[in-house]
Amino acid sequence: MKTAHTTVVSYRTLIAALILHYLVVVCVYLPFPKGINYIRMSPQVWLQPYLQWDSQWYLTIAKHGYRFYSLLHHIHHAPPIRADIMTSAYFPFLPMLIRLCLDISHHVLVPLIIDNVAFIASLPLLFVILQDLTLSLATQKPSASHTTPSRSSKKHDKHARQIAIWGTLFFAVNPISIIYSSLYTESFSFLFALLVTYGVLRDHLWISALAGCLSATTHSTGILVGAFVVVYIVRFITTRQRKHLWHGALFSFATLSGLLLFLIFLYIRFHDPLAFTKAEAYWHRTWEFPFAPYVQGILLATHDHSMALFFDLTFETIFLFAAIAITIRKELWKNGVAFYTLASTLLIASTVVPHFPTMSVPRYLSNIWPLYLAFASIHTRILRGALLILCLLGGVYGAIIFGHGFWFE
Repeated sequence: MKTAHTTVVSYRTLIAALILHYLVVVCVYLPFPKGINYIRMSPQVWLQPYLQWDSQWYLTIAKHGYRFYSLLHHIHHAPPIRADIMTSAYFPFLPMLIRLCLDISHHVLVPLIIDNVAFIASLPLLFVILQDLTLSLATQKPSASHTTPSRSSKKHDKHARQIAIWGTLFFAVNPISIIYSSLYTESFSFLFALLVTYGVLRDHLWISALAGCLSATTHSTGILVGAFVVVYIVRFITTRQRKHLWHGALFSFATLSGLLLFLIFLYIRFHDPLAFTKAEAYWHRTWEFPFAPYVQGILLATHDHSMALFFDLTFETIFLFAAIAITIRKELWKNGVAFYTLASTLLIASTVVPHFPTMSVPRYLSNIWPLYLAFASIHTRILRGALLILCLLGGVYGAIIFGHGFWFE
């Protein structure tokens, strides 16, 4: 994705994105009844809305290691598997970061700040990637018009900048935006995926390799950034230079090594390197055919009219259409973007939790960065604006119910 154009980040866009995002995030403090699952994990009352649900697990693992510590005291049924194995569902990057921060500062605010810094760092990086990617695709297309090269270049620059602006705003106010400012892994996994993309497309091997390794330690879906190895394969085929094969091999090894280290730990701790796959049994999560959560969610909606299910289905539909829009663009296969999108979407959309088929699916889909390219590429400005407002309202709803202890992901 090397280009002669200079990428200039729009600081007005970044400021607007931050303002909109944190206006959504502070909605956790709006008056609303607290759910029965509201957890007080911090003596600082004002922090508690950002430490709900999975944040409990990460904090407990950071403090006590990968063992059960009376974590789910509010759930009365016995887990169907060894209780300590349940903790292996949570990959080690965030627990290790929290533990390091607590050892230094003894305050949970520090890892929460770092989580938000990761989100903030993602904004300019996403802007740069979207603008550079759009420019590179535009310059590859043969122009049928009779405009001069300079005028054509300005037109491409303006279009690429608009894509970057809209894509950044869509990510900042995505309907799951509260998760990106809570103690979750999503901010880190999104940032690492962007760094992998940036490193691979600009041929900075050390960036892509390090980010790939870290990505594989954040979440079970983090290994999917390895899909960008297709870029090195394409480069080798087109140039016949063996260095691209070596770069691809090193990138793949670095990405796999992050997961391998966790598997070795699981073998030592639980005598089972795949313990994290068994841990999902606690939530009764099973593998199904692709898009089974969506199909079952629609069937469930015929008699379950809950707001949570309506929210999940609405934004899952939007994300899936965006994924389709990316995968049908032939030019995005050569640079690995379409392959990464397809692999991520199929994996995420192939696991189901009975009685709650859409559980966590919108959260995982929101972490696939090319989807924001699809949103930004909508041709009609009115439709783009309407979708942005819908995402913003969804984010407000999510922040309110998540911050008050109701299930939201």
